[in-house]
Formats: sequence, C-alpha cells, structure tokens
Amino acid sequence: MFEKLYTTGELAKIFGVSYVAVKKWAYSGKIKYIKTPGSKYRYPESERAPKGKVAIYARVSSADQNLLCRYQMDAGASVHPEDPPMKRGGKG
Repeated sequence: MFEKLYTTGELAKIFGVSYVAVKKWAYSGKIKYIKTPGSKYRYPESERAPKGKVAIYARVSSADQNLLCRYQMDAGASVHPEDPPMKRGGKG
C-alpha cells in the first residue's frame, strides 16, 4: 500500500506554521520530501513531525493561575508524548 503524501500547504496547516517554514525544514533535511515530475514537493505521512526538540510554551499572568498553566502544559504534552515538558521556572 502507498503512503499518503501531503502538499507543502497541507503540512504547513498541520503544523500551524508558514509554507516557507515547511520548505526550510525540507531544504535543511529536517523532513524528507519527494519531488514530483512536475517539480512539486510532496511529504510522506511518516514525516509529520520534524526531527529535533518540540517547544511547548505555557504562561499565565499570576501565581493564582498555576492550575491553568498546568492544564496548558498537560495539553501540550498530550500532543507530543515523546517530548516530555520542561519544568516550569520563575516565580509563583
């Protein structure tokens, strides 16, 4: 069976980044791509995440909102379970 291929725009939408960011990842070797006979770039489904670290940032404005911050970190960690969240720092 063939693997699903994504266009640059589709992959950008999945990651929530720009079209240009996906192209830069491809050029730098962070994600694999296939070039079609018409010179279009296609990305295999197995490349849905670039290699390297994922940064999940959560911030609240006061110490009494720590529960909200924990909720945001847990939500981010559920999207990227292979990358454990860093411990929070600062006051609060």
